[in-house]
Amino acid sequence: AITINVQVLSNAVPGVTNSATISGGNEPSGNSGNNSASVNVTVNSAAVNTFSTDGAMTGMPGSSVLYTHTFAAGLTGTVAFTSTHTPSPALAGWTVQIFRDNNCNGMLDGSDGTTEISGAGFAVTPGQQVCIVVKSNIPGGATHGSQDVISVTATFTPGVGSPVTYTRVDITTVGAATGAGLVLTKAVRNVTQGGATGTSNSARPGDVLEYIITYSNSSNAALTTINLADVTPAFTRFVSASCMAMPYPNNISACAVSQQPAVNGVGAIQWQLTGSLAPGQVGSVLFRVTLQ
Repeated sequence: AITINVQVLSNAVPGVTNSATISGGNEPSGNSGNNSASVNVTVNSAAVNTFSTDGAMTGMPGSSVLYTHTFAAGLTGTVAFTSTHTPSPALAGWTVQIFRDNNCNGMLDGSDGTTEISGAGFAVTPGQQVCIVVKSNIPGGATHGSQDVISVTATFTPGVGSPVTYTRVDITTVGAATGAGLVLTKAVRNVTQGGATGTSNSARPGDVLEYIITYSNSSNAALTTINLADVTPAFTRFVSASCMAMPYPNNISACAVSQQPAVNGVGAIQWQLTGSLAPGQVGSVLFRVTLQ
C-alpha cells in the first residue's frame, strides 16, 4: 500500500489543483504497474468564523453605554464570550456585563438584559449568528477623560480540533456634559481585493485593509477638543493614516494625524480635530494596514 499525505498550507490559493505522485517500491518489473500512485487535491476556500466589530463611545459618570458584537459561524461548534477591562486611571466601580441580543437589534429589550452570559457556551452551525451586547458601566466618581479599555473575546470550540479565540476592543471614555454625545463607528474594506466597506471582511496574507472610523455628534451641543485614537489590529503592519478628504464637518477647520507608527510597524494611531463638531455633524478618519 502507498499512502500519500498532502499538506495544504494556510496561504494556498483557492481554485488551484495540486498533483502529487509517488513512485518506487523496488518490486519486480512484472509489477511495475503497481509501483506508483498519484492524487489530485483541489484547494477550496476555507470556511471561517468572524467576530465584529470594535467600538468606542463616550458616557457620563454614573451611566452605561452599550456595544454590539456579532459572531458569524462558518464552522460547527460552540462559542462562549468573556471580557476583561482596564480602567485608566485605575478606579473602582467600572464593571462590564455581557448579554445575548436574541433578535440582533443592538438593544437590550425584552428578556435580553436579564441574564448575563459571560462564559456560557452556545452551539452554532455554519451560517448562524450569535449577537451580544456588552454593557460598560461607568462609576459615578469617574473623572472627565478617564477611560476603560474592554477586551471582548469569543472562544470557538470546533467539533474537531483546538479552540480558537477572536477578540474585539471597546473603549469607553468619560465625557463632560458637552462632550458625551460623541459617537464612533468603525468599518473595514479589503483594498487589495476591491471589496465593499462593512463591519466585517475577509483577507489573505499580504492584503491591504482600510479601516474607516466615523465620528458624529448625537448631542444638542457643540463638541470641542476632539481627539480620536485607535491601534493597529493583531497580525497586521501599519501602512498609512489620514483624514477623509475635505470638506470637513461644519466648524471643524482642520484634521491632522498626531501620532502613528512607522511604516510596517505596530502601535497607536491618533487624530486631532481643530474647531467644534456641531450637533448632527459627521466626519471620518482612516488608516491602512497589511495583513501578515
